Amino acid sequence: MGMCLVQELLSGTLGATERTPVGRCSDNKHGEFAPKHAGAMCQSFMNCLRCRNYVVTGDDLWRLFSFYWRVLNERGRVSKRRWERHLAHIPRVIDRDVVQDGLVRKVFTKEQVDAARERARREPHPFWAGETIIGELESFA
Repeated sequence: MGMCLVQELLSGTLGATERTPVGRCSDNKHGEFAPKHAGAMCQSFMNCLRCRNYVVTGDDLWRLFSFYWRVLNERGRVSKRRWERHLAHIPRVIDRDVVQDGLVRKVFTKEQVDAARERARREPHPFWAGETIIGELESFA
């Protein structure tokens, strides 16, 4: 995240990262999981947390936690094996690698995190409010 923001500041392109339903992407057309053909944009949202082009700022926490709650809501809908294989790691990665790291680096405040987590639980981002979005996204992966 820091590298993307520094690059935007140095090049005068602040805000150039594209918003995605999970956070931001520094290159959603040619990034690590992008399809890389004829300007097609990456739709591989299940891979955002693993992607080196993924960026989260304080403004993105609501999106991120909406995704977090959607994944947790899927636990009762999928088999234990599918949960463990495809989804169980996502809340842990968000809590450990995004939130904790962001707090340590002072990218977000605890108040921002708590407010975004609760807002997302009560009022999820429209992309993650649907009941079948995880199944639909897995068909793209």
